[in-house]
Amino acid sequence: EEEEEKEEEDEEKAKKPLKHHLSFWSVAPQTTFSDKDGYETPISLAWDLKNNIWIVGLVMDGLLKMVKFKITGHSTFDWLESRYSKKFDKACSKQDTFTTRCFKGHTAKKRKFSVRLVASKASMWVLDRQTMLTNDGGDKLPMLQSFDLGHNKWMIGFMDKKVLRMYKIRITGPETYVWKATRFDEKYGKRCTKRETFIEACFRGENPGKGKISLGLKSHKVSVWGINFQTSISIKGGKRYRIKFALDLGNDFWIIGFFHGGYLKMMKLQILGPKKVRWLGIYFHKDADKSCLEQKTFSESCYKGEKQKDDILKANVKISQASSWSINWRSVMMSKGDKQLKIQYAFDLGSNVWIIGALDSDVLKMVKFQITGAKGFKWLDARFLKKYKKACTKRKTFAPSCFKGSKQEKKAFSVRLRATSESSWRFMSGLMMDSSITLHFDMGSNMWLLGLVDDGMLKMVKIRITRHSKSVWLGTRYSRAFGKECSAPKTFTDACFKGVDPEVNMFPVKIKAFEVFRKESKRGKGGGKGDEEDLAEEKELDKLEEEVDELVEDIEEDVKEVREASKWHVTRETEVQNPDGHFLKISMKFDLGGDIWMVGLYDHEVLEMVKIKVTGSETFEWLATKLAKEPTKLCKAQKTFTAACFKGEDKDKDTYKIHLKASKEEKQEKGERKKADKDEDEEDEKENKEDEDKDEDEEKDEKEEKDEEEDEEKKEKEKEKEAKEKKEKNKDKDDEDDDEEKEGKEEKEEKEKKIKKKKKGKDKEEED
Repeated sequence: EEEEEKEEEDEEKAKKPLKHHLSFWSVAPQTTFSDKDGYETPISLAWDLKNNIWIVGLVMDGLLKMVKFKITGHSTFDWLESRYSKKFDKACSKQDTFTTRCFKGHTAKKRKFSVRLVASKASMWVLDRQTMLTNDGGDKLPMLQSFDLGHNKWMIGFMDKKVLRMYKIRITGPETYVWKATRFDEKYGKRCTKRETFIEACFRGENPGKGKISLGLKSHKVSVWGINFQTSISIKGGKRYRIKFALDLGNDFWIIGFFHGGYLKMMKLQILGPKKVRWLGIYFHKDADKSCLEQKTFSESCYKGEKQKDDILKANVKISQASSWSINWRSVMMSKGDKQLKIQYAFDLGSNVWIIGALDSDVLKMVKFQITGAKGFKWLDARFLKKYKKACTKRKTFAPSCFKGSKQEKKAFSVRLRATSESSWRFMSGLMMDSSITLHFDMGSNMWLLGLVDDGMLKMVKIRITRHSKSVWLGTRYSRAFGKECSAPKTFTDACFKGVDPEVNMFPVKIKAFEVFRKESKRGKGGGKGDEEDLAEEKELDKLEEEVDELVEDIEEDVKEVREASKWHVTRETEVQNPDGHFLKISMKFDLGGDIWMVGLYDHEVLEMVKIKVTGSETFEWLATKLAKEPTKLCKAQKTFTAACFKGEDKDKDTYKIHLKASKEEKQEKGERKKADKDEDEEDEKENKEDEDKDEDEEKDEKEEKDEEEDEEKKEKEKEKEAKEKKEKNKDKDDEDDDEEKEGKEEKEEKEKKIKKKKKGKDKEEED
């Protein structure tokens, strides 16, 4: 009955008009349905109803199974409705023709279809390198670098002489956008001029406002479908040739080609579905540039020459989607009988189809399968190859062309699979302000949400892991009003990331991470010289990664240098003179950079703060004064006192006078800081002890009050019982008295009767 009532309410809500807004969450292909046994099957159908509401489905065992939900996070959603149908239109089983009208049939309960959601916020529109900016002098400036902020928001940079011009925009079409912000920076870090290390932290400098922007935007939508290099082209139905070049133009437009007979032969097409293609043109180019004959340098400018008829080339296009599952190199095993082999080679064919291989006694053993879950897969084929090329024994050159040799039956070879669809960098352990991190959640793309509960407060930090012990800070939140699910590791998700935003890295973290997809350098027996080559490759890769990490660190340092550039350091000898004329030593201070400091103290339940710019050991320029009457606990301690605490009632310059003691040496500060931290810890312990004693006293008083109340209740009950017994006794006595009175009355009446009778007899005798 409750379910029926809920359905009626949902129907009534559905009848109400809904404003349609574009969904900023998109369902990723790795979203799966699970059956009773826990086997996962990727969805094949998805329809966006706007407002982040989606319908996903698949055809399984002759049933069209569908679920409607509203996406709330990378892996979280609000379930709305489920349907299944046996008699469904064929058009509803194809992604190209699947729409909201397909969502009909029998209503299913929430538990019937288990969905494991993987959602993405990545921008659908991507900037092209042809994007240009025209400056005030009419010069056209090429786009130097770009950074995807998500939700189709981009940060782009242009170098105009010695000024780094940066803009934040939201792309709305191939050449249309909405302006968001502008910054001009003359003192930019060198790393902000490189595409690989250009991040949001670079967006600083002068804010000129919107002004007049002459931006020639060129963008395209990200392609959903990909071209597999097993695609072949035949000339007039003759011999087939494998394609050598494939170029993604965006929005599922592709150029494919091969070199034959002195001509670069190319075809342009648009992929409309897993087996549907629209042909757009064919070109033969005789004197093609050398750059057009290599996949790395093949570009759209190569697509020219003599236009051909549509029937001169016929292509057998192999379409694939980017694999959402990746193999974990440390746990995937190949076994035969009791013998186990760690895989040494793997190749992603797209659409979650993989080839894995290992050398065993000079035999290259390979298996092809399609990953369907973390431990599930669909077996496709197996091969043993004795005469293999050297390229097939190197991870770098292992390719589908190696998959040949004697065909093996499914029973002859088994695979124990471990796959992952998560970030390549995995969080292991870490500290948040000297406290162990107990909560972590993988948001994908190496972004992690870390947290812990401290003194009734949920503290959270969002980071992007870049190395084993390196990360980039992305955001901070803290909250006391959090649900129980956010304090448990199993139920902690990105939906918990809400509360107060301090807009600074209030809770710095130290982490340890490992790379899931790190290829192992050790091989099984028979590896030969390949071991040394692979080891050299990995060393070279590690060196490159270290260089990139150094660049990222340099950028972070460039961003922090403004805050860390203070020459003068405020000491704890600094005093504040309050309106009553009392001199009190400061208990908190915070360096804002550029010799600008915040100093404060907590006095009579009021946080008194002053912002100053230090110009000497005892001289300064007053900037602002604030008085916070109900500060948070974080702002009352030196460890957590930050710029976010500087809020409250504004006060005049002379309300709280500062008697400054500053020094240019920070060594002295460290000793003072340790001492202050120790004092704070002692104070905290003392406060905690007082609170505990107070709690014990309160508990004792409550217990005594409870006992007194119980005694009073007991006495009242006894009194009531006595009164009741007394009443009953009195009633019995009254009844006895009534009986005695009645008996006496009867005796009296009989006596009177006798007297009357005797008198009557006497009178009669006298008469006689």
